[in-house]
Amino acid sequence: MIGLRNDTEIRLIRKINEVRMEKEILEKIRNILRVMNLIRVESLALQLDIDLNSLNELLKNYIDKNLLNVKIINDSIFSPTFDA
Repeated sequence: MIGLRNDTEIRLIRKINEVRMEKEILEKIRNILRVMNLIRVESLALQLDIDLNSLNELLKNYIDKNLLNVKIINDSIFSPTFDA
């Protein structure tokens, strides 16, 4: 049948969606930092409509992979890249 997919295809589609969502969140974070360079992580989570723990994990992942150049200072993030 055309509409049915096996487990491997479903996992692949979910992974692709997850990667796309993570890239979208990364771009949103970069855009927010361009406008408001020092922002509390909690406020950022609210703006992105994402769970605080999930955001912290994503930030750690982005920093570890050098996708985002930020410093975490007193529960806020600051990017020297976007410092004017």
